[in-house]
Amino acid sequence: MDHNFYPFLQKVTPFLAAYLESVLPILSKDWWNQKVVPVFMDDQRRQMELRKNTRLASFDLAALLRIFDWNWREISFRKNLTPEIRNYLKDMQNLRNRWSHPSSEGISVDDEYRDLDTIQRFATAIGADDNFLQEIRTAKNLVAKEMLPAVSNEGIEQKSFQISDDRPQIQAQQTTRISHNTFSDSQNILQIIKRLGCDDGYKSSRLCFKANIIEKLSMEGKFCIVTPDGTYRFTKREFYETFPNVVASKSYQESRLYHFPKPPKRALKFKVE
Repeated sequence: MDHNFYPFLQKVTPFLAAYLESVLPILSKDWWNQKVVPVFMDDQRRQMELRKNTRLASFDLAALLRIFDWNWREISFRKNLTPEIRNYLKDMQNLRNRWSHPSSEGISVDDEYRDLDTIQRFATAIGADDNFLQEIRTAKNLVAKEMLPAVSNEGIEQKSFQISDDRPQIQAQQTTRISHNTFSDSQNILQIIKRLGCDDGYKSSRLCFKANIIEKLSMEGKFCIVTPDGTYRFTKREFYETFPNVVASKSYQESRLYHFPKPPKRALKFKVE
C-alpha cells in the first residue's frame, strides 16, 4: 500500500538547498557560475536567466540532487563524506523519480520502508533537523508494523519438512517457523530453507535484517535471506559478531528492521548462492 510519501520529499528539499548553499561557496568564489549553472542544459540556463534564478532555494529536489551529484567529488573531499553517502544520493535520485512517476502497480510496503530509510540516512548526512528525522522514524515504525504483522496473522507453525512433488510434507520432528506472508513464492523459499539447513528465512529486495525473525532463534540457529543479489546464510551468533553495530542500532531495536543500501564486504563471506 502507498502512504503519502510526497511530503517527505518536499521537506527534505530545503535542507538540501541549505546544505549546498553552505558548502558550494567553499569550493569557489564564483560558485554559482562554476558549480551550479554548468549542471543544466542550455534551455534550462535560459529559463534561469529569464526568471533571475540565483538562489538554490528556488530549485526543486531533482535539480538539487543533480547539483550535489555533479559536484560530489569536491564536496566529499571538503566535507569528508563517505562513499556510502554517495549511495544514498543515488538512491535519492531513484526514489524521487519512482514516487514522482509511480507505476500502475503502486509501490510495495518493503520498498516504501527502504525509501524512508534512505531519506532518513540522507537527511542525517546533510544536517536535517531532529523534528524532521523524528517524522521519518515515526513513518518507518508505521510501515514496519504493516511489514511485520502480529504472529497470529504473520505465519503458521509447521513441523520440519521434506520437499516432494513440489509440496512440503509434515514430519513429527523439530519445529520450524515459516512466515508465508513474507514471500511471493512460499514453496520456493521453503525449498531454499531446507536445502541450506536453516531454521527460518525470508525474501527481501536487498540485504535486510529482521529482528522479529532473528531474535526468536537460538545463538546457533540459522536463517537465510534471499535477495536479487544472492542468498545469504547466517547463524544468529555470526550475525551478532559480524554486525554488532546493526544489533545495537535504533532501527533494528525499535523498528525491528535494518537495511543496507548494498551488501557490505563483510557480508560477502556469508553469501552461499
